[in-house]
Amino acid sequence: MASAVVVKASLSDPTLAAEAPPQRSRDYFELFGLPAQFDINIDDLAVRFRKLQMRFHPDKFVSAGAVEQRVAAQISADINTGYRVLSNPVSRARFMLERVGMNLEKVERRPMPGDFLLQQMELREAVAQLKQGNDSERTTLNQQVAELYEQHIEAFQVALQAGDFDGAGSVWQRLLFVDKLRQEIELATAQH
Repeated sequence: MASAVVVKASLSDPTLAAEAPPQRSRDYFELFGLPAQFDINIDDLAVRFRKLQMRFHPDKFVSAGAVEQRVAAQISADINTGYRVLSNPVSRARFMLERVGMNLEKVERRPMPGDFLLQQMELREAVAQLKQGNDSERTTLNQQVAELYEQHIEAFQVALQAGDFDGAGSVWQRLLFVDKLRQEIELATAQH
């Protein structure tokens, strides 16, 4: 019969004092010690995520006081949310726009360019027809949407780097549509 191992940790533990616990913050770049830029190394983010989770996982604070347990749980939740936000380019773009004070509700209500909307309708119709389509059509459509997605990611980066936050917001708005289309293709592909 194996005995249970209880890891004891404290936010004030001297072994953790070498690095101060991250402050509760909505700045996920700061939380992960990353520069606040769109182009990040996802592998590096994953390594930082695992290190922070190992250090602040609530299970390490089971014998700590109630306050320390709550703080550890909050930090762990921030770490999980931060990783989810920064690891996804669309979520990261949204976060970066929020950081500079963009009102994203207003951005989402902006009128969309007619040619973009027409393109989206045509692509969605093609996705709906995938159910009867062959693998060649599916591959072609997938490539077309992947290229569109990359173009929007690139355009977002360019606008952001130029300090054109309004332009970056418009690109992000279109990126939401393209990303949803990608998800629809994945779903249609999984159903076959």
